[in-house]
Amino acid sequence: VLAGVSYGPGLELPAPEILRREFRAGHLAVFGEIDAAWLGEPLAGARLSPYWELSQATQVPVAVFTGLAPAGTSLRPCCTHYRATAARLQDVEEVLVRYPKLRVYLMQAGWPYKAETVALMQSYPELYADLGNLVGNAAIPREEFYDYLHALMRAGFGRRLMFGSGLSAQEWAANIAPRIEAIQSAPFLSDDERADIFYRNAERFLQPPAPSR
Repeated sequence: VLAGVSYGPGLELPAPEILRREFRAGHLAVFGEIDAAWLGEPLAGARLSPYWELSQATQVPVAVFTGLAPAGTSLRPCCTHYRATAARLQDVEEVLVRYPKLRVYLMQAGWPYKAETVALMQSYPELYADLGNLVGNAAIPREEFYDYLHALMRAGFGRRLMFGSGLSAQEWAANIAPRIEAIQSAPFLSDDERADIFYRNAERFLQPPAPSR
């Protein structure tokens, strides 16, 4: 299990120097998930810049929330600045340009912004994505999930998609089975492609890069 640090409504980040110590000590191994969009905060803004620099320098993987928050999020007191139409994928690109060695994956694979996600992953070959809350989510019809996943597979990203469940530890036991079944039952996936999505792609992405000589 790799522990991470989250940022979003009600969650503050520790100072960069504290986070650096936690990364070096192995107490934390992921920067994310980063839910800045829920606060209406740009990923490329000054608030997060020191953390992108730190994650790039330490080669810690970064998990960035993309796509849509649950219905009604902008009406909640925590998240009045959230907007479903905000250009968050454009924000991700700006971060990737500024920090080209950052190891980033898109949570929820950018759904429903299919064209933008394909363009971003095509332009940045080191960018990965997870299927997160798309898998087995009752609010997203199975047909829609399959259409989106199939489009990403057709675009050639089968070795850069990771499973992800979107579940908390408390929800896991009761809800993991249908999420696994959604991948197992996808008629357009081969056994090799399912293995890539379930674990091989994550194993490759999360493996720390070899030190340069």
